[in-house]
Amino acid sequence: ATPHRRRPNARTRRARARNDRTNRIARTRLMSLRGVTQLRALRLIYCDHTGSSRGVQHFVASGGFDTLRAKLASSPSTEVRAEIRRGGDPHVIATYACGTTKSVGLKNATAEATATQCEWLRTEKGKPGSKPIKSRHFTKHPSVQGQWTPFTFGDGAPYDADAGQA
Repeated sequence: ATPHRRRPNARTRRARARNDRTNRIARTRLMSLRGVTQLRALRLIYCDHTGSSRGVQHFVASGGFDTLRAKLASSPSTEVRAEIRRGGDPHVIATYACGTTKSVGLKNATAEATATQCEWLRTEKGKPGSKPIKSRHFTKHPSVQGQWTPFTFGDGAPYDADAGQA
């Protein structure tokens, strides 16, 4: 027996649609730092013989690769190549301005999945993601003595200067 899945309510469906729309809009822009596009090279490597490359072969033959190349033609520093390498699984390698390379396997991927992965790599910055900001801890019982300062325990100049003059 399969477990019963609840059908999402209208509010959940609206939220998912809003998130999908936002992600689609955010992903269509080319990522850049200070106006400089970060992608330097995009290499699509596949085999013309094996069956695991069938989707990538269709992507290249149907003109998907040419449209990707046309999108990237606006930035002259970006190099786009499709290479045939026999006997291996297909993958795409992206090289970024900061020196990082990202490789994504495309084994048994459809032409649409290949286009999506290339688009994701095209819009990446190439940097590792930053850590989320941790929320600060606030106590339930604040100090009665007051906030700590460098002079709290009497080692500082402001308290000694007043005591020495008296």
